Amino acid sequence: MIFSYAGELADKDEAQGFVDENDILFSLAFGPVLIDNGVPKENLNYRIGETMQRYSRSAIGQLGENHYLLMTIGHVYPYKECCTLKGAQDIMLLKGCVNAYTLDGGQTAELIWRDRPYSYVDWGVERTISDIIYFATAVPEDEQ
Repeated sequence: MIFSYAGELADKDEAQGFVDENDILFSLAFGPVLIDNGVPKENLNYRIGETMQRYSRSAIGQLGENHYLLMTIGHVYPYKECCTLKGAQDIMLLKGCVNAYTLDGGQTAELIWRDRPYSYVDWGVERTISDIIYFATAVPEDEQ
């Protein structure tokens, strides 16, 4: 995982140079970054969303090369397992992530594992979304 921060790339040409230089094939735009190269980010104030309140969260973390962790924290009655961004950061650190980045949560984050929901969107109503992170394996099912 490679991060760029707001204001770091001045124009389209610099952004394209960053993409080319780092051989980027896929990118996300939400945030904020929780952990960058093993260092927890201190400023978790973010202009979009409820950053300091306990709210549903989702994040992607990198444990090592080609080894990722996806996390969703939501509230499904009667449980209230929501957390702040700092709480999400603490979980990703505890799990050993060297890089971690928040995604949208709540009504847009759902994990599917082997064709079944593993988590559920808030209030049972999913927003229309167009992005998906998909992991696949070339290992035959009988060898998993």
